[in-house]
Amino acid sequence: MNMTFRATVLGAAGFAILGISTPALATEYIFNGAILTTIPGHAIEIIEVAGAEEAGKATKEQLRRAGTEMVPDENLKKSSASPQPIKTATEIKKPEPQPVPQPQTVVPEQAAPEPAPVVESAPEPAPAAMEKPAEMAQFISGPYLRVDVGYGFATGSDGTQSAGGLTNGSVDNMALIGGGIGYRINQNFRSDVTFSYRPDAEVSATTSAGNTTATEVNGLSLMVNGYWDIAKLDMFTPYVGAGIGYARLSTPTQTTTGGIANEGGATSDNLAWALMLGGTYELNSEAAVDVGYRFINLGEFKQATSTTYDDLMVHEARAGLRYSF
Repeated sequence: MNMTFRATVLGAAGFAILGISTPALATEYIFNGAILTTIPGHAIEIIEVAGAEEAGKATKEQLRRAGTEMVPDENLKKSSASPQPIKTATEIKKPEPQPVPQPQTVVPEQAAPEPAPVVESAPEPAPAAMEKPAEMAQFISGPYLRVDVGYGFATGSDGTQSAGGLTNGSVDNMALIGGGIGYRINQNFRSDVTFSYRPDAEVSATTSAGNTTATEVNGLSLMVNGYWDIAKLDMFTPYVGAGIGYARLSTPTQTTTGGIANEGGATSDNLAWALMLGGTYELNSEAAVDVGYRFINLGEFKQATSTTYDDLMVHEARAGLRYSF
């Protein structure tokens, strides 16, 4: 095996610097206390440096050659970065001093001022119906009684006779008195049964011959009515209503001018109907005043033989008192 040993020896001991160009089997040798690793086909030289014997000191050229041959230029890792200049002591940035925390003075918190007392105004009193729920319940459901008086304005009532028609018929205004019993079903709806009596009112008409007839009419009605209380406005409650029932109209003897014989009276039984509009005002938890308008159709009325008058229709203004129990 052809080998040349080259090494650099430092001090009493030495170490080998190998220049490896191709892979090979390595072999170790002991030389002057240093371990030399030999690789076949590579030159290893021993170079003594500082600390070696004076006669065996390496020259500068040997040292240069040792470094070049042991580490060829093509195996050196080249760096593209340019070397950074070494900063001097004055160029090195000194760390900025950290501020020293100042002791904080704890100021005792002042007590918040007490709020001024709020003067609350006295609440407004609720309506009487809200203050007494038990009393309001009596209005929601329960029976009641009523009495009424009124005055009616009758429309003209023409008619017929066996000899021809009657024209220019008129009926005087009619008073009325009545009463009834009812029941409130809920806060809005109530119903009652009422009767009314209308005393005699004068009736006149003109015959086809130009004579004038004269008679009277009175009436009794029995009605079943329903009412819807629209809304409760404090003590006042407006309502609408309708009714249907029975009417009996009676006439006495009729006279006719011009020497024509008198005609006896008669009674007529009719279907009656009515429409109502009004309002109630509460006096207390049991009593209320009822004021309203009623249009009622009482049907036709007649004389005993040949005279018949058209439907008696009346516009009535009524006032009454209603008592709940």
